[in-house]
Amino acid sequence: MAKLNADLLDDLTIKAAKYGEVEKNPMRDGNGLFLLLHENGSKYFQLRTTLHGKRKLMQLGVYPQLTL
Repeated sequence: MAKLNADLLDDLTIKAAKYGEVEKNPMRDGNGLFLLLHENGSKYFQLRTTLHGKRKLMQLGVYPQLTL
């Protein structure tokens, strides 16, 4: 059975997050997904994974165009 994590990102948390005001930047969601906050206010979803034995960082999109 999967473990439930109370620290997962949700839409309200992401909307309220501001660069310099959050404790952790990037904000991690689990399984390699995280939200990176920039000084200009933009928020980017990224995924860190292993593909063919090599670590990869994929840029998934900008919030709110890409949502959870």
